[in-house]
Amino acid sequence: MPPRARKGRPVDTDAARTLLAETFALAESDHRDGAPVTIPSAIVAAMERLFLSKTQAYRDALPSCAIARIIDPQIDIRLPATAYGKNAFSGRSLAEKVVTPLLRERSVPTSVSPFLSALRGGARFMEGGEPRIQQDKAGFAAMVEIVDYLRELDAETVKKYLRFLLRRFIVLRESRDITLKRRTTKLSNQGHVDHQERWPHPSAAGHSDVPDHKRVSRSRMGS
Repeated sequence: MPPRARKGRPVDTDAARTLLAETFALAESDHRDGAPVTIPSAIVAAMERLFLSKTQAYRDALPSCAIARIIDPQIDIRLPATAYGKNAFSGRSLAEKVVTPLLRERSVPTSVSPFLSALRGGARFMEGGEPRIQQDKAGFAAMVEIVDYLRELDAETVKKYLRFLLRRFIVLRESRDITLKRRTTKLSNQGHVDHQERWPHPSAAGHSDVPDHKRVSRSRMGS
């Protein structure tokens, strides 16, 4: 019996982890230094559409697509499951083994596996390849636009895109931290007010600064 043909193209996870770590460090430097953006404005707009989408899986899947494209240009990043053919890849494997662990180590909010959430059910990153359960058609269209853009680039240019993408995740992390700090401050202030309300000032209605034994003495003198 002839051996079964292997489906999909494997991605070296060690190489992927090194690439992501090095690019993330560069993205942090870009963010800190306010480096200029060299990505086409249409792609920047599509990125913003994804980061505003309630379907988080669309943006969370992009690092895996970019990494796969850089490491192996023969991979068709429109096909994020090895069952889709010899040039497909496992987006789930890259997300769970490389992308999610590294981003979470750096406190970036991201889903465990975008390929098992909104992108499950046979999604292909192309027109007509929407997942069966679709909640944001415009968001998916923006994702397809970015994937098509990456497919036309050489590996070095995709690295620039990945660097910009990670920079956008860093902005997301910082905005999340600011929101958490505001909530913590608000809760702390509310707790302080509640504490004060629980112990009213003696001069409030029904209370007097005069000690009880003196009030008793005065009442007797007046009788």
